[in-house]
Amino acid sequence: MNLDNTDYQKLKSNPPNQEVPETAPQSSGMIDKAMEANEKIKQTRDNINRFRQLAQNTMNAIRTAVQFIVKVVSFICSPHGLIAIGVVLALWLVFMAFAVTGSQTFGSDCYSYRYRDGVAEAKEGESGIKCEKLGDGSKEGRLGGGGSAGGGGGSTVPAGGKIEVLEQVLSQPIDEDGAYGAQCWDLANWYSKKLGGPGIVGASGRAGYIGHEFPWDSWGFDVIKDPNAGDLKPGDIICWYPGGSVGPFTIDSTYGHVGIIAEVKADGVIETYEQNAEKGQIVARYTRQFVKGSVSSVIRKKGA
Repeated sequence: MNLDNTDYQKLKSNPPNQEVPETAPQSSGMIDKAMEANEKIKQTRDNINRFRQLAQNTMNAIRTAVQFIVKVVSFICSPHGLIAIGVVLALWLVFMAFAVTGSQTFGSDCYSYRYRDGVAEAKEGESGIKCEKLGDGSKEGRLGGGGSAGGGGGSTVPAGGKIEVLEQVLSQPIDEDGAYGAQCWDLANWYSKKLGGPGIVGASGRAGYIGHEFPWDSWGFDVIKDPNAGDLKPGDIICWYPGGSVGPFTIDSTYGHVGIIAEVKADGVIETYEQNAEKGQIVARYTRQFVKGSVSSVIRKKGA
């Protein structure tokens, strides 16, 4: 087609409609993707830095711990360290020597019981002969014990600050149940049988609660719980609460303690026969101070 100059000028001043490519939205989407990628790179870099810092802190902690252990070992092996260990052991031995203990060990020849409304009963499914279970009802007792009691047929009547049957066994161990050596419980068990009782085995095993956990009344004994100093008499079995006091010494915090009163003096001072106290697992005499609230009970033969 031939165009003259006039047509050309018209065409130039009025060009036909043409579609222009929409490049602006595409450019905006690419920018968003680039910014997103840049943010992910930044997050990754931050994570790497945090991990590096964590690793560094861990290494520093391990290094510090190793250095501390090395210093401790070096100190222990040094003369000063050995002296410190010796002092600690000496203090521990002194503490153990002056802690009055009283425990009772149980055998396996008895069924376990639970305690309900103050009555001991067998667990479901159990049968056969049952030993009496008092106390908290969660432990095992035993029907009887082994071992033998020392002493002869001396009198149990207190006289002149002494009890003959106990004087005969001074410095001797009495192990009634044949378990864990001569405990304070063994002495109380042995002495109660000398007074005509059937013996005390089972219950919770805490010497401090001997007066609470057995049917003493049916055996011909009186029990005074939480007594005053004026309630004490020679010949009484005396029980101390766990953690109680006998003056300068503290009773074992788990089991308590038990002994026999030989003489009652003025100002709450008493002379006792005890076992497994400061002098070891033998029957020995002690001078104690009555402390109100520390004595759980005293047990005596009716009419004594």
